[in-house]
Amino acid sequence: VGIVVGLLRRVQTYVAKGAARVLVPSYYLQSIVSQWGIKRESIRVVYNAVEMMTCDDCPPELDGVRRPLIVTIGRLVEWKHIDGIIEAVSRLSEQGIPATLAVVGGGPLEKELRNKARNSKAACIFLGSRTPEETQAVLAAADVLVLNSSYEGLSHVLIEGLIHGKTIIATEAGGNAEVITDGVSGVLIPMHDSSALTQALVRVLEDSELRARLEEGARAARDNYSVEVMITGTIAALT
Repeated sequence: VGIVVGLLRRVQTYVAKGAARVLVPSYYLQSIVSQWGIKRESIRVVYNAVEMMTCDDCPPELDGVRRPLIVTIGRLVEWKHIDGIIEAVSRLSEQGIPATLAVVGGGPLEKELRNKARNSKAACIFLGSRTPEETQAVLAAADVLVLNSSYEGLSHVLIEGLIHGKTIIATEAGGNAEVITDGVSGVLIPMHDSSALTQALVRVLEDSELRARLEEGARAARDNYSVEVMITGTIAALT
């Protein structure tokens, strides 16, 4: 696998070096691509567009769950750090703040994470992989969306959170700070810090005025990721 990945990277770099323009979806990725020996002025940033999807009915597993509902969406892999979210929700319980964590997604760490949740004080529901429509239904039902990852190029999950006008907590990883403005459209926290995540959750759950401001800021920011903005940006980058 290592040889194949290395070969693909060489091909990718070769093709990119020969291109008149290289389009990337975030300034974070622009900085990475520039390290391939490509002139930075040839690399243009055009944010991806994300449109509102139709929502299915919310999965029955969430019927009657204890509120607030904290949702995280993503592959159950190491860099998503779902374990840190479980720890944070467990600490909420210890502080007398009732909450339920819903995890949408599958992956190699599912068994390990289920065991961690079972051995903690966190009320945690693993919903597994879902259709896009089901995923949107879970997101629509969320009180707080959390993304605790240590790598993101440009997170579509965060953009979907903006579209739904949700209270969002995300790490400062990768392009997250390009999507979320701290204190305006969400709350940004350091990576690998479940204590900071716990504190952020306590803040937004105990301060309804803060949540309202963040949700308003999220709705205001979603227009940055419209199809019209992406098309206009692409045309400008290529002319």
